[in-house]
Order: sequence, then C-alpha cells, then structure tokens
Amino acid sequence: MALGTDFSFALFFGQQGAGAEAANGDQALGPPSSGNDVSIQNTANRFGPNQFLGISAQNDVVATSGPAQQQFVLIDPKNPGSLAPLTNGSNVAVQSTTLGGYLLATTVVGYRPPPPNQAKIWYKVQLAPTFSDRAAQWTIRTVPPGTGPLKPGDRFCLVNNKPGLGNKTVFLSRYPVPDKVGVIDSCDPAATSSEHWTLQQPFAPPK
Repeated sequence: MALGTDFSFALFFGQQGAGAEAANGDQALGPPSSGNDVSIQNTANRFGPNQFLGISAQNDVVATSGPAQQQFVLIDPKNPGSLAPLTNGSNVAVQSTTLGGYLLATTVVGYRPPPPNQAKIWYKVQLAPTFSDRAAQWTIRTVPPGTGPLKPGDRFCLVNNKPGLGNKTVFLSRYPVPDKVGVIDSCDPAATSSEHWTLQQPFAPPK
C-alpha cells in the first residue's frame, strides 16, 4: 500500500521513526488529537489502578505503573502531520515517543490459559523499529456511552485489522496475568474489560 510520495513523508516514516514535534507535545490534551503526546491507560484495574501501556527491555508491549516509557503519539498514517480530533473509527499508527518505534501485533503466542480455556490465546504486541502497513492498522472503537471526539477518560478498544493472525480482527488487551499486553479476538463490553483503554496526559519524563 502506498503511503505517500513526497520526500517529507519518507522522512516521517524513516529508519528512526518520528517523534512528536515540540509544539504538538506542549499542547493541552483536551480533546486528544492526532499528534498529541499521550499515556494509554488500561481501565480494568484487575491488577491495581494506574496501569499504563509501556515497553519492556525486549521491546514487548507491557502494562506498567512506573513512570518510564509510557508516552505515545497516535499518528494518522494518511496525513502524518494532522492534529485532527481522535474519534470512533480513527485509523492510527501508535508510536512510542520514548523509543521511536511502532506498536505491531505479531503471530507470536504470548499467553495461553490453562485448560479448559486453551482456545483463548493472546498474541504478543511488540515495538517495531520502523513503520509498516501492519503498524497503520490500529483503529479506535469507542465504548458506549462515548460519542463524538474522544475526551480524556473516554473508554475505547484499539482494534488491529491486519495482524496476520488468520485475517482475524483482534484487540489490544491485558493478559489475565500481571504486566502483560497482547491482542485477542474479542472486546468485552463489560466496564471492567481488559480491552478497554483511555488516553491521559503524559507523565513528566523520569529524572
């Protein structure tokens, strides 16, 4: 899939990826827009409050309550410079502004529950160093009663429509074990669902 033709676009998705521009990173988060620096919080609270998306030393996506490696920027892959409000159906690439790579769903099994629930499998999400077509396939699906532009605290599911997992639609999810994140083939509507996320203002960089 062609993502663009001009030189500036090629630079944006170059070898090192693209960090949020300083002007965008300084903007208030309300409502969240493409290009804003954000933290992505899981709302399940199954393992305690304030669990945020983070990156491990092995470039696996994890859930952490620590201050490091929790800042991301959601980029419109068709218009990387866009600051348009994020809404239900927004297609995004999710970039770590700490490490510069992009969230990518993989075919690597991350967690398989013990019997009798072995059919329910979570696959790892990892940080890819460069942009790809698969990294652009995340889509925001708001959870009722959220409507209109996404507001801080609005719950949503993050859908990946092209992870290479038998052409299944899969959702970013906490595992049913601490600190692990992957994708699974459903998004539970229950308020405590491990597939529900919110956008928050980013933490201050660790000192």
